[in-house]
Amino acid sequence: MDAELAEVDEQRVSASEPIDAALLDSYEKLRSRLGGVAVARLVGSNCTGCHLTIPAVEVDRIKRAPENEVVYCDCGRMLVR
Repeated sequence: MDAELAEVDEQRVSASEPIDAALLDSYEKLRSRLGGVAVARLVGSNCTGCHLTIPAVEVDRIKRAPENEVVYCDCGRMLVR
């Protein structure tokens, strides 16, 4: 079990290398604050992290945001569009 955890941790470190340090820091802080889940999908108008229904105007703004812009739900999670 310890060997598996070490391997997964190594893979995680390797996968995070190309990510901007400030974004990774923000992700880690959110993860700590939000019970381990810092990112959620936007499905229709719902955040899969908190199950909040996001108003249509906000969903439209999120969908029109540049692809490289990080967008957030009111619950604080980063949203994957």
